Formats: sequence, structure tokens, C-alpha cells
Amino acid sequence: PTGYVPHFDDKDGGIDAEILFLFEKPGPMTDPERGGSGLISQDNNDPTARATKQFLGEARIDRKKIAIWNTVSAWNGTIKITAEEKRYALEEFQELLSILNEVRCIVLVGRQAQKIETKIDLTKYQIVRSYHPSPKVKSSMLHAWEEIPNIWRQAISDLKDGMEDDPSGQIRKGNKMSKYVTSVRFLVKQGKLDEFLDGIRSNPNRGETYSHTVKTGDLTFVWNAIFESEEALINSRSGMISNLDRLRDFLQEISPELGVTDPVSGPIVEEKQI
Repeated sequence: PTGYVPHFDDKDGGIDAEILFLFEKPGPMTDPERGGSGLISQDNNDPTARATKQFLGEARIDRKKIAIWNTVSAWNGTIKITAEEKRYALEEFQELLSILNEVRCIVLVGRQAQKIETKIDLTKYQIVRSYHPSPKVKSSMLHAWEEIPNIWRQAISDLKDGMEDDPSGQIRKGNKMSKYVTSVRFLVKQGKLDEFLDGIRSNPNRGETYSHTVKTGDLTFVWNAIFESEEALINSRSGMISNLDRLRDFLQEISPELGVTDPVSGPIVEEKQI
């Protein structure tokens, strides 16, 4: 790739790391020519690095257990990502995984990192998905930004669960069939679409590892969320109800039997990666 490729931070776990945090693209403070450190580091002098360090501390994640890398490895003067960079990213990431033999959990930080899951088979790893700790996310989705350390804490929980299931440490859990999905259908009131969308976007994460909202009609939407287990879904219900309460004023009744939502949930029984 064209541009400067920063190094791993030797204060982190390096090749002994058990958790890989995959971000999107290096920033200018990784480039020595811009006064940067030359490293992918939580100690870099930029807001995202500072938030990353803060959140890792709040999640109580030992930096010697982690490695931090980016989907696109090089800083080339712009945050924009080209098709060529995306192609190189897949090749480089697969090579990286062949080196990091101790990694058992991958935290996909941000949308660009999460896209790589659809291109590469990661089923032998525990996967955690989170928002990006950038100033942009903080300014537009503060609740989601504040929930990041709670999501990252799940990576440590996954490692502990894996060791309990397999004391030898040889089994890498990646069975996605144990995950649960909940889907909620909404019918939005006329004139309340913008308020509804703002509410959905600002609602905090309640324990889901990934969620999205689908527009199925002019005023109809479906919110889908994936949880690591049925227990995680159950534990999140009170929080999801709180999120719903923030939206009620913007919703109209679907039917007398259903009220303003139509929720369903269950385990994933089949999943394909193309």
C-alpha cells in the first residue's frame, strides 16, 4: 500500500496478544513526518487514541493481552479509503492472523472493520463489534460512544468463558449458532419520522454486539440486534424497554393486539458468509 505503515506498539501484547482490536485506518499522528509516533498506539497524541486508552482502562483490559491494528494499514494523507486499499486490506489481514497465533477474540471497531467479517471466515474467533471511539461518533451518537467500554469488556468475558470451556486453551470458540437475534417492527407516526430516526440513532447499546435498522416502507421499520447468547438477550430486555420508551411518542399502533411494536426473537440456526 502507498503511504506510511505504522508499527505495533511494543507496550502492547504483540505476537502474544489474545485480543486483536481492529480499527479502520491510521491517522496522521502515526506518521513521523507529521510529528507522529510511528506506532499504532493508544498513547498517540490524538482524540481517538486518548479515548481508546480511556475505554480500555474502564473495561479493565490489560494492554499486554491486546494488539491494535487497522483494516487499512497505511496512512496516506486522507481518511478516505479506496477500492485498492480495500483489496490490499483483505490480503494483509489474513497474513496478520497467520502471525497472531494466540489471538482468540477480535474486536471489530467501526463499520469499515466490521465489513471485513463478510469477506473472511472468522468463525474460529470470538467476535465483538463496537462503535468507533472517534470524535465524530462522540458528537453524533454520544450514548453509543459512552457504551464502548461496556462492549469491549465483553472481550475479556469471552476469553474467560473460552478458558472455562477448554482448560487446555486449544479450543477457539467461534460457533455463531449460539447467538440470538431480536427483531422489532415499528410503524412511525406521520410527521414524526425525523424524531424517530434521531431517537434510534441516539439510543444506547444495551448489550447487543451488532444492530441495524431497516426501512421497509414509507413509515415502517425493523430493528435487528444480535446478542452473544439467550442470556445476554434476556439481561438486555430492561434496557431495550427503556430505549423503546424514548421512541413511543413517535410510534403509532400497529394493531390493538400488538400495540406499537411487533417483537420476535430466537437463536441463529443458519448463517452464511459470502
